[in-house]
Amino acid sequence: MTDPSSSHPSVAAFEALSALTERMLQSARAGDWDRLVELERECRRLAETLQATPQAPLTPEEQQRKAALIRKVLADDAEIRSLAVDWMAELERLLDTHRRARALQRVYESRERPEGS
Repeated sequence: MTDPSSSHPSVAAFEALSALTERMLQSARAGDWDRLVELERECRRLAETLQATPQAPLTPEEQQRKAALIRKVLADDAEIRSLAVDWMAELERLLDTHRRARALQRVYESRERPEGS
């Protein structure tokens, strides 16, 4: 990995973004969704700063490095989204199970009460 302190400012910013998305991916893999949300906010701020920063010309090597970093960020993002979708599906399944259990409990409770109460 290139030393960000010696990189072009644009490449250094993408190095930071890549490191951040790697931490986000680690959080998603660990199921630490609260940490992922915190990191996503930080990532959004960094991306907004990057968009607002004028881009100076890059050498061919810097262009290649920047492209590789963008591909890595996109790959990390795709895996994070996949993990989040899987987690949301599991959460929905758990909520559905809970709803069914509550509905069943209400049915049993209604049968236990004497009529007219």
